[in-house]
Amino acid sequence: MSRKGLMEQDLSKLDVPQLHPLSPEFVSRLATINLALVIGKMN
Repeated sequence: MSRKGLMEQDLSKLDVPQLHPLSPEFVSRLATINLALVIGKMN
């Protein structure tokens, strides 16, 4: 994991066929996007 709890994104190491909605790489970014949307709607 990289800083701030996000999975490191490195396309050379990413196994795209193995990605699924519960993959750590996917979940860590999705949580960031959802948080940004929630905060944006509060302002």
